[in-house]
Amino acid sequence: MGKDPGQYSSSGTTDWNGKTAVLFKSVGAVPFSERMLRALSCLKDSLGGGVLAQVWVPVKHGETLVLSTWDQPFLLDQVLSGYREISREFTFSVKDTPGLFPGVPGRVFISGFPEWTSNVIYYNKFEYLRSDYAVSHKVQGSLAVPVFDPCKGSCCAVLEIVTMKEKLSFDVEMKNICQALQAVDLKAMKANARHLNLTANQRSAFSEILHVLRAVCHAHMLPLALTWFPIAYHIGDISCAMWKENALVRNGRKLCINESACYVNDSRMQGFLQACAEYYLEKGWGIAGQALLSNKPFFCPDVKAFDILEYPLAHHARKFGLQAAVAIRLRSTYTGDDDYILELFSASQL
Repeated sequence: MGKDPGQYSSSGTTDWNGKTAVLFKSVGAVPFSERMLRALSCLKDSLGGGVLAQVWVPVKHGETLVLSTWDQPFLLDQVLSGYREISREFTFSVKDTPGLFPGVPGRVFISGFPEWTSNVIYYNKFEYLRSDYAVSHKVQGSLAVPVFDPCKGSCCAVLEIVTMKEKLSFDVEMKNICQALQAVDLKAMKANARHLNLTANQRSAFSEILHVLRAVCHAHMLPLALTWFPIAYHIGDISCAMWKENALVRNGRKLCINESACYVNDSRMQGFLQACAEYYLEKGWGIAGQALLSNKPFFCPDVKAFDILEYPLAHHARKFGLQAAVAIRLRSTYTGDDDYILELFSASQL
């Protein structure tokens, strides 16, 4: 664990050619950087070896607002010191601006959702701007988590963790991060759609849908079928104002899956189902999001070709070799005007 030698100041400000200032200097009475140092200290033992954890904060570089990890707290295995130095030279946009590539830290800051991959090779070079450096430094797993100040209702930073091991999931790390941030009066955002309270009619509708999906997958040898449905959601105890500040409340509804109404015909796709269960889709994202906007089915010949900004699960689709997909919007007699999006996949040869 450390601070950049000769660059860190306890006030939370940094001098980058005299043109850069950290915006979030403190949270409450304790400087933000000090809180993150304490949080990283809590994570030190649980993360193990071959890991770099670093904090990205919004800074004003001239007239432009960007994310930078320069002069910020970090936790480092020396084998990744070179990748730490490379990361310090990068900045990422904090706005979804045409022509700019926000990278992983920027996407997480903009969306307010965590983003992870078992291996960064599943990103293309525009989605992971440090990809060449990651490969040369043997970086594989990646997790980036938005850090929120509950008092101010705003995203303060992004905590990024990279590992030299391929990770099937980051569930344990995510739990530990949430606890470490909570210990210093900060919060991490994690979508949790798995524990929704369903009505009896909804359960009946999902049971009927599962029966149909099972039959279709068997008849057409499809590896996976998902059921998405829109919800007006609440995540953890983060206020709605926080979501509005981070551009997440758009028309009040998100798509999430109900795992009990999804059918896995190929056990190798279980990991993709898990990734989908950890994420919400906006209207228009992926073919499921597009189907929600229309009464027409949507077909994509290769979901792996989506840009991650168009389909936040694209990198997971690449890992699991998914290919063509179709999404269909329908309703059930059990639940009246409730919408359901059925998404069925074919797979390329794994």
